[in-house]
Amino acid sequence: MTKTYDPYQLDEQILRSIIREAVHHGVVTLLYPSLAGRRKPFDPPGRVQQLLEIYEQRGFDTGHDDICWAKTIVDLARQWDGCCRPEFEAHSPTRYGEEKARTVESLIYERRSIRQWTEEPVGRKDLKEIVRAGTWAATGCNLQVTRYLVLDDEAELKRIPSREFSGEKAKIITLIDTRAYDIMTHLPHRNMILDVGAAMQNMLLMAESLGLGAVWGTFNDKEIARVKVCFNLADHFRVVAYISLGYPAEEVIPPGRVLPEDAVLNW
Repeated sequence: MTKTYDPYQLDEQILRSIIREAVHHGVVTLLYPSLAGRRKPFDPPGRVQQLLEIYEQRGFDTGHDDICWAKTIVDLARQWDGCCRPEFEAHSPTRYGEEKARTVESLIYERRSIRQWTEEPVGRKDLKEIVRAGTWAATGCNLQVTRYLVLDDEAELKRIPSREFSGEKAKIITLIDTRAYDIMTHLPHRNMILDVGAAMQNMLLMAESLGLGAVWGTFNDKEIARVKVCFNLADHFRVVAYISLGYPAEEVIPPGRVLPEDAVLNW
């Protein structure tokens, strides 16, 4: 069930999470099957419109991509009458061909964990692209609660050193803002960790595409406590893992992998 909450009192980021979840479950999961002729047209739940109205009343920025998306989805549901299909720009799998498939394959199969780096710094532009890739990872119920600390200053990196290696030129720490899940108690809380894993993989692949060498690392409890203290993190932030980055100064022998037929239990 959902805990009682006052949307007029919620932090903007949490209100946006609540809106995204409401649109996801109340509109998206019904709209696309309806557009495909598999269920009848419907009116968007009043709660969704109410949340959007409260967001505007509180003077928050309505130009954010997620809020624009929410309004677009709600408008489409209102326009759809079962006869005249509304027009909208959509993703189409037909846009993808062999060339893009080969690119994805090379990123997945050629990426390696790199733990030694050159002295060349990692630019902020690349770091922003890597984090952006993380934000586009799949996320449970569209809550999007993964957050990031980006360290690219030598002093910052020394405050949060890695146990197994040194010389990284940047570090991206992943966290979870747990507040939306504290409200939406009916949602599986394990989704939060799954979201982080998806974001980490996206970031590793983007780093590979940018010519950077990266490695996924985890914290012990003492290190987590240090991160919280160093960045004065509120209690609702849960520190999970990190990626160390730089330009590679080593070549790594491809590790062996189990075969699909070994990994799939029911084949």
